[in-house]
Amino acid sequence: MTAEAAQALLADLQALGARRTNPVLPLLGEPPRIREGVRYPASALRFGGHGLRAYYHCHGDPWRRTDEHGHFHLFVPAPEGDGWSHLAALSIDDEGQPQAWFTVNNWVTAGPWLAPEVLLTQLDRFLEHAGNDEIGLSMTERWLTHMLGLYRETLPDLLAARETTLTEHAGDRALDAVRQDRGIYELSRQAIDLQAMLIAQLGLQDAG
Repeated sequence: MTAEAAQALLADLQALGARRTNPVLPLLGEPPRIREGVRYPASALRFGGHGLRAYYHCHGDPWRRTDEHGHFHLFVPAPEGDGWSHLAALSIDDEGQPQAWFTVNNWVTAGPWLAPEVLLTQLDRFLEHAGNDEIGLSMTERWLTHMLGLYRETLPDLLAARETTLTEHAGDRALDAVRQDRGIYELSRQAIDLQAMLIAQLGLQDAG
C-alpha cells in the first residue's frame, strides 16, 4: 500500500507543479486568502462519499503556530453512524507543503472519541474504497488520500502517543474530563519529511 501511495502521490505533485499550485490554494478562492477560524471549504471535502471528511483552516491566538500556514483536520465516520471522529490533522507550511501530522484533544473538534484501532479500521476502509474509485475526487482530495496511504504505517504511533499523553494528563481525573480540558490542545505530533519518504519508497535520487 505504501509504495503504491508514494507513486500516486508523486503523480499528484507533478500535476500540481504543472498547474503551479499546491493542495491548499484551490480551497482559498481567487485571489487566495485565508481568514482565522474559517473552514475551507465551508461544506468540507467529502471524498466522493467514501468515508472521509476534511477541512482546512488556521487559528488565531492563543493556538496559532508561527511555523505553519494552516492545517487540515481529517475525520472518519463512527462505526455505528454516530457522527464523525477526528483521525488526525496535517500541518502545512507557508509554501503549501506538509510538515507534520498531529492529534488534538476532543474539545477541539468534538464528535465521538474512537480508540486508535477503530480509527485505523475506518481509515483502511476508506483507503480501500477510495483507491478503487478516485474518479470525481478533487486534486486536494486525491493528495490527502495518498498522503494517508503513504503514512498509514506511521499513523498508529501518532495515535498511540495521543493516548499516552491523555493518560499522563489524567492523574486522578477521568479521561472524559481530560478530553474536555481546554488547557490541553495538542496531544501528539509526528514530523514529516516528504522528500525523504518518497525517496525511501520509490528509490528516487536525492536532488540535494
